[in-house]
Amino acid sequence: LLYAFDKYGSKNVTLEEVMAPAINLAQNGFYVTPTLYHDIVAADEKMSRFDEFYKFLRKDDGELYQVGDLWKNKDLADTLRIIAKEGRDGFYKGEVAEKIVEMSNKYGGILTLDDLANYEPNVSTPVEGTYRGYKILSSQAGGTSIIEALNILENFDMSKYDIDSAERIHLLSEDHQPNGRHRDRRNIMRCHHGEAPLAGVTLRAIHVALYGKHLFYRCQELCHGWLPLWLQT
Repeated sequence: LLYAFDKYGSKNVTLEEVMAPAINLAQNGFYVTPTLYHDIVAADEKMSRFDEFYKFLRKDDGELYQVGDLWKNKDLADTLRIIAKEGRDGFYKGEVAEKIVEMSNKYGGILTLDDLANYEPNVSTPVEGTYRGYKILSSQAGGTSIIEALNILENFDMSKYDIDSAERIHLLSEDHQPNGRHRDRRNIMRCHHGEAPLAGVTLRAIHVALYGKHLFYRCQELCHGWLPLWLQT
């Protein structure tokens, strides 16, 4: 993020100004939403064997934060202030870096101060696609799934749905389920009895709008007219 700020930022604001809202939220807190509570419970099941994480997820009385509770993180606020003041060195060197390495070593990690001090971001080429005439650029991490979803969505006339209609919400939710898309793609391949025409699909192909239409019609062709739930209208 510091690299992005330095290289692509407008230069009209300082790092401290950019980070001020995040520091305020960490210092003064925000209210736990149902979605965040679900994430807290999930994290607690996996991470509470670590003492520091156990305390992070809990209030002073030892209970997990609940929906509506005010969640403050003053340690994070202090860390963000250091970064806002010192920039890159505020994270990769000094007090913050020492605490990161200390925690890593405590639980058998191999991270060193040199690892942090010598870190350089890996700048990758964004994935590219289109949606109804617009060029879409996104990160390689999740951008492929996003562009694939938009490619499929482009085959639907979204203007016929009211903005808050159940049909529109259902279509969007189904279309943006990566597990559903990949599961159905595997089902499509199995339906063809020996031939897997989609097995050689590359990331580049997925980003082409034509592939979204291909996936839409291939479902019908290979599976004898069966259309998976996430493509039904």
